[in-house]
Amino acid sequence: MTLARVGFIPIPPGAKPGFDHADVQRGNRRMYVAHTGADRIDVLDCATRSYLRAFAISLGSPAS
Repeated sequence: MTLARVGFIPIPPGAKPGFDHADVQRGNRRMYVAHTGADRIDVLDCATRSYLRAFAISLGSPAS
């Protein structure tokens, strides 16, 4: 799949800048973006070009 810029979706800022990874679910037209500067996963609706919600992530040490 080729990506093309078709618009801009404002995302709430984090404590620090930085994004790490993004994934698109084509079936429900959602994009999940690892917003590492905010310790969260941002969810975008590609159909309506809108910010939906965020899921907090913990960047602590892995379990043993």
